[in-house]
Amino acid sequence: MAIGDFISYRVELIVSIILIVVLGLIGLGLGISSSNLLEFFSFMMPLLLIILLIFIFIRIYLEFEKKIIVAVESRLPGKFINQKKVLEVEMVALVENAQEFIYATGGRSKEKEYLKAIEKKVKSGKIEYRRIILGNKITHELHLHLEKIIELQNVYIYRRPEEFFGFMSITDTEVILPLADPRPNRFETAFKTSDRNMADKYQKYILKLFADSKSKMVTSKEQIKKMCSKCKSNKIQKKR
Repeated sequence: MAIGDFISYRVELIVSIILIVVLGLIGLGLGISSSNLLEFFSFMMPLLLIILLIFIFIRIYLEFEKKIIVAVESRLPGKFINQKKVLEVEMVALVENAQEFIYATGGRSKEKEYLKAIEKKVKSGKIEYRRIILGNKITHELHLHLEKIIELQNVYIYRRPEEFFGFMSITDTEVILPLADPRPNRFETAFKTSDRNMADKYQKYILKLFADSKSKMVTSKEQIKKMCSKCKSNKIQKKR
């Protein structure tokens, strides 16, 4: 429950109190006798007290919940992300914060701002960029991205025939790991951490994959184009 919910409950409380007063005034204006009006307020006062107690309980609950969240987050090495736009912002930030290298896996990247951020970083010449394409297909966005930078000396593109794990993005300072999304073929859920030890472990893991005999280096734009799902589809349609 967020601060907005707390404000909403506070507004509801104030509205309830105003309604009680208004009803009392209406009753007075309609000529309700003072004895009946007294009975009316005698009836409404317990209700008002209950509303106040509920308001106090909600306030205590929100404060307690806030303390729990702070306590839990202070013990986690990172943060959970489950919104597409938030994830895209975090991916761009990961690239911009990189100091030495950017390692990525997968061939489904479509986030244009993320890919542009990598291009900008790589063209500065200060970052080593390694990507392992999993399987034999890549998105058209990734195809265009790789074509722009594949000839740079600090770029290393490899391909593995099997797709046994999903997207990972790793730098010398941060890691973004994918989590299972409840909706198929969606990438909106991930875990991001700035834990240096974890970043180091995943760096070593990716380097082992590069050294594996199943990983084949991609060296030309033609190889990249052959893996592009959109370009393959267009080629088939032209033949028809």
